[in-house]
Amino acid sequence: MAELTIGQIRNTDFLKLYEKLILNEDLAANEIQNLYKLALIFINRGNDIVQRFGYKILLKTSLYEKSYIPLYDISINFGYYPLTKILENIIASDEDSFIQLLLSSFLENYRSDDIYFTEQQKQLVEGYKDDNNATVAVVAPTSYGKSELILNTLKNNPDENICIIVPTKALLAQTKRRIINANQCINSRRVVTHPDMHIASEKKIIGILTQERLLRLLEKHKDLQFHSVVIDEAHNLFSDDHRNRLLASSIAIMNKRNPVTYFKFLSPFLIDSKSLLVKSCGFEINEKKITEFLKINNFYYIDFINPAPLSYYDQFLNNSISVENSMNSSDLEFIRDKASNKNIIYFNSPPKLELFAKNIQHAEVTSVPEQVLKACREIGSYLHADYSLLDCLKRGVVYHHGSVPDIVKLYIENLYTQEPFLKFMVCSSTLLEGVNIPAEKLFIMDHRKGRRKLSPSQFKNLCGRICRFNEIFNHENINLKLLEPEIYLIKSDYMRADANILDFLKDSVKEDKKLKDKTENVLLTETPITAINKAELAKEEEFLDNFEEDMNISEKSRKASTEVGKACFKNSLKEIDIIKSENSLQAKINDIKGKSFQAKSEKEVIELISNVFLEYVLQNDNNDNLLRLKELKTQNFYSMFLSWIMRNAPFNELIGHFVSYWNRLKNDITKDPFVYVGKWGDETRDGYLPLWVNIRDKTDKELVNLAILRIKEEQDFIDNTIVKFIEILNDLDLIEENIYKQIKYGTDNDSLILMIKNGFSSSLAKLLLSKYSEFLELNFTENFVTAEKGIIDAMRANSENDIYIFETSFNIKG
Repeated sequence: MAELTIGQIRNTDFLKLYEKLILNEDLAANEIQNLYKLALIFINRGNDIVQRFGYKILLKTSLYEKSYIPLYDISINFGYYPLTKILENIIASDEDSFIQLLLSSFLENYRSDDIYFTEQQKQLVEGYKDDNNATVAVVAPTSYGKSELILNTLKNNPDENICIIVPTKALLAQTKRRIINANQCINSRRVVTHPDMHIASEKKIIGILTQERLLRLLEKHKDLQFHSVVIDEAHNLFSDDHRNRLLASSIAIMNKRNPVTYFKFLSPFLIDSKSLLVKSCGFEINEKKITEFLKINNFYYIDFINPAPLSYYDQFLNNSISVENSMNSSDLEFIRDKASNKNIIYFNSPPKLELFAKNIQHAEVTSVPEQVLKACREIGSYLHADYSLLDCLKRGVVYHHGSVPDIVKLYIENLYTQEPFLKFMVCSSTLLEGVNIPAEKLFIMDHRKGRRKLSPSQFKNLCGRICRFNEIFNHENINLKLLEPEIYLIKSDYMRADANILDFLKDSVKEDKKLKDKTENVLLTETPITAINKAELAKEEEFLDNFEEDMNISEKSRKASTEVGKACFKNSLKEIDIIKSENSLQAKINDIKGKSFQAKSEKEVIELISNVFLEYVLQNDNNDNLLRLKELKTQNFYSMFLSWIMRNAPFNELIGHFVSYWNRLKNDITKDPFVYVGKWGDETRDGYLPLWVNIRDKTDKELVNLAILRIKEEQDFIDNTIVKFIEILNDLDLIEENIYKQIKYGTDNDSLILMIKNGFSSSLAKLLLSKYSEFLELNFTENFVTAEKGIIDAMRANSENDIYIFETSFNIKG
């Protein structure tokens, strides 16, 4: 008998009955029976898409009439054993006790500690062990235990070098804590999160690194090889940006050093694992893909620009159903009306995100829990009492984006998870980078990421952040409605006026739409090379051939012949055409060395960068901020900023310096009142983007918040861009050693530097060394720090800032 297709179903009278189910209208007994019959027909006679559709109908019908035996039966047949276990107690009866006892015993085969695996989860874990000595792509939705697979990689290879590549610095601490808490995974290996932590005499390491830190580690240790490399959020490789080219480069280098390095690509969404293949790498990829569909998303959309009521988009039937005739008066009112206990609100623009977060709140808030008030006091002390996040927290709202200081971001994620009062998480695409928080509903205020629409995989990844398995299968708070996550796309003033939400949904989630991985990274084999990107590929191949000896990817690659040219490649400098510029650069370097000059201050370092390199920096959007260093005003600013960093100033002191500096400009009528603040600007100068503010128009509180945002972004700019030039100058012996240390680490104190290399922030390291040194062991020979667990109790007894205590917990076992 031929399989049913979704196309056949779309042309039947069944749609009227199905629409009643979607709208939760009253159903007669015979209609309910017909829905069950159709669901079973679709499940048994349909192709994969029709089977999922049948499951959706059965799930909705079962929840509608609160009769869970059909759902229980299908959960057993599909191997959805966590659901089976939840339903077991709901439908328990004496007459079925023997059968249920038998099934309960069977389910124990799928138990791991306190959780139950689905059939495919168990197969994934067991199959992953079989693929220990193979390169594999694991494609599994959020909640399917990819973190457990990372731990399994460590357990299965107890005496090998293992590398775990994470997409953001914030995830370094989270991943490190998870691993050191699972002590059996470490064996005798060192956990390395910074390239300066590793010493050549170490036998084996576990590297937890971003791609930037990994490349620096590989450069410093030319003989370093890895047995296995785990790439988390591996789909990021598809993007053709600087960071993901570095990620592809690091994969190519590790494969060159050890052709039998086994790569473990982890991703929630991937169409074809061949899309991950990197040029010049000879490995093949085994694919492990989860095809279960335990959750079925419900998509709604509403338009407040061209007022139209709420509609439901069905991804199976590819049609829309009008859900409500009446309209809410605003997007705020709509979200408050539809919100659940925990909600994510997604924005593309951090400034719009913050504006919205300040406007939304619980309608019912009457008192703020002490835990939230305490967190506000601690954040206020750590940063500033006028930080606008604190006002939001007191109204049950958290906001989260790339310009929130990293440790504060982790702190509020933890607070949001623990505190029921915090109802809304308003966030940007930082949520796509492995952030795991509880949430039941998702509201999307903009369907873009950066300048482009969210890709189908990015959109599905975002949707996967709600109704996680540990929330659905919580035996203390059972809510089966979480099997039907609700996603709302809202067109209002925060979205482009020409946005077509329905077309976006059809492109992103229509079940029978043929999707392909969109590879744009020129270092991936599946990326088409055209006249447009051919030069970019040549540039990346040239980098690899110069970075790694005997790489020999391209016969056309030019090789650096000068001291400065080699130093530029060594430090992954992509901002200039190194080969074209190296002779002129070397002439400048020779002239400086001929005068026996070394930079003895932060001002001289900034002047060196400007005078030596800036005329060779490529003119493009990525380098606009760097090119601002040509201006004396900008040089003076960064000299001043570096001087603060060199004194190891804590964040709240930096805020005070920024605000004082701006107030001096504000009050001096002879000074230009316009300050560059990037995406936080509201004034346009010499261009078409509002990247500036007139500080004379800003209140003291607005200046404080601008300072917090700019400090984080300036720190990132220093770390990601300026430091590369400083490393080159240091390699060329053009910076005094103590000045170099102070710029890079905020100190020239060797104990503080060792702490910072081991993952402690500079301000925390300073606090611990001054007050809690008896709990610390500093080993300069082996380049590591250990902290005793009792340090946490001691810090609490002394009423230290909770953020420092929280950060310390990431650096000790337990």
